[in-house]
Amino acid sequence: MDTPPCQCRARGASAHGDGLPSTAGSAARLGTSGTGAGGALPHRYRFGAVEVHCDLVLPGYHRYLVEDGPDPRPAGLPVVVRRSARPVPGDGSVARIPTPRGPLEVRVADGGRHVLAADGLSAFTLRADGTVDWHLCGEPHTAETDYLVATVVPWALARRPDTEVLHAATLVSPAGALLLCGPSGAGKSTLAAALHHRIGWPLLGDDSAVLRLADDEDPGPLGARPSGGASQHSPRRARVLSCSREVRLWDESSRLLGLGAGIPLPHYGAKSRHVVAGNADRPVPVAAVVRIDPPDGSRARAGAGTPVDMTDAAGAAGAGEDGASAPSSPVAVAPLRPAEGLLVLRAGLVRTSGMTVGRAAVEFRFLTQWAQGVTFASLAYQHTPAALDDAVRFMAAFAAAA
Repeated sequence: MDTPPCQCRARGASAHGDGLPSTAGSAARLGTSGTGAGGALPHRYRFGAVEVHCDLVLPGYHRYLVEDGPDPRPAGLPVVVRRSARPVPGDGSVARIPTPRGPLEVRVADGGRHVLAADGLSAFTLRADGTVDWHLCGEPHTAETDYLVATVVPWALARRPDTEVLHAATLVSPAGALLLCGPSGAGKSTLAAALHHRIGWPLLGDDSAVLRLADDEDPGPLGARPSGGASQHSPRRARVLSCSREVRLWDESSRLLGLGAGIPLPHYGAKSRHVVAGNADRPVPVAAVVRIDPPDGSRARAGAGTPVDMTDAAGAAGAGEDGASAPSSPVAVAPLRPAEGLLVLRAGLVRTSGMTVGRAAVEFRFLTQWAQGVTFASLAYQHTPAALDDAVRFMAAFAAAA
């Protein structure tokens, strides 16, 4: 994919030639500021426990804009996004990574920079300090801002020290956070939304989970049970943070769950994003990680971004070989050994490129410590309404025993 350099300059660009609009007046009016290179930035958006500091408005995400005045929430993990008129770095190796939206080209440039480019969208450069340069010509359209929020921000967070980002849906059960991971199309988002709407578990996000380590004495928000007595020698334990307040569902799943119309995502086809109510601005202790395995014969194996079609699957599963009515589709839950759990985590991590031996060692140390005390299991359920009901009941019982 050839990404042409963006030679346009944002309106009001600074005299330093970096393409940044002048933000001093806006920052003074809003009273907000970003961090890192670029100084004060006029717009601050809050997505769960993450704050995006930006020098331009993000269409379609006004509800997440932090207004002027005191904010009672704890400070979020900052991600700084700046418009840039610099040419897109053209050097370095190139890799292509499949994503639900389509192939993503990742180019490793000098200075520890990684360039992300998707078909039809402006390119982004992730700097070593986590700052994002947005090579944008003109004003962003909704597809570009959606890609920034849903894909680029998690990739930027993954570059922070002592942080990993897992491709997973996250809920808060009475025992602590429950992470559902697996390939796109396996049914993670549908099951997560069902657990949220049917039994009331808070939903922290359906696609990216921010993994951190914290001391046991840190409070568990959202009703999660504390992890026990703490002392000054308590080890650091697994925590997860939200970087989204939405769930993205195919229209069929939305109708099945009675969610009504969401915010359309035209570049995905019949898919919409639905706003999730409730607070998600603090780290949550982790109880379990469950790998969602696609059922045999499911279209989830066809590739990323395949919708979960429960209507067709229900017709296929509703009759036996002799045409008689068959029992509800099976739901299989199996425990995983700690070593298998580590493999689940490594397979689901957000990475922009291959790793050096040193980086792989750091990642392994983080994951082995994060996995201590976490229960791992696998779940497979047929994509039918009846099996979804069974999966919800299985997960409720599983969390109670975790």
